[in-house]
Parts: sequence; structure tokens; C-alpha cells
Amino acid sequence: MNEQKDFMALGQYVDAKERVSSLHCDRHNLAADLTRSLNKATMSTGDSVTVFDHEQFLQKAEQLAEVNKALEDAIADMEKFSVPAQKPPMHRNR
Repeated sequence: MNEQKDFMALGQYVDAKERVSSLHCDRHNLAADLTRSLNKATMSTGDSVTVFDHEQFLQKAEQLAEVNKALEDAIADMEKFSVPAQKPPMHRNR
């Protein structure tokens, strides 16, 4: 049993996996903030309207898009190095 490990690929895989974990957390937090903002905007009574800061909402939506793009890139890196590193690829839900 003379299996050669590709330690460079393993290092790249681990780096990508760490980025996936961090970016996934960032995406979750930004999406939760946006959800709370939308929920708050719909909480009005007949004689009042809740203030909705659409500029802040748009800024966070742009941040979410950037984080999501970085997350997709990190997942692609992880998948690219999974075979030579002999590690499992990232499972994705649709």
C-alpha cells in the first residue's frame, strides 16, 4: 500500500474548507439581519407605520451578494482539491 498523499492539495483543501465555514457563517448572519429588517417592516398597526431604512437594507443585500459569491468560489476551490487531497467534496442543497 504505497499511496502518495498530495500535501499541497490537502493544504489548499483545508484552506478552502475553512473559508467555506467562515463565509457560510457570514452569509447566515447577513441573511438573518435582512429577514429581521423585512419582518420589522411588515409589523405595522392601522395607525402607525414602522420605519424601514431601505438604504441600510440595500447595503446589507449587496454585502450578502458579495459574501455569497466568495462562498461559491471557496466551495469551488474545495471541490477542485477534494480528489487530489483524497477528501470528500462539499455537499450542497438546492
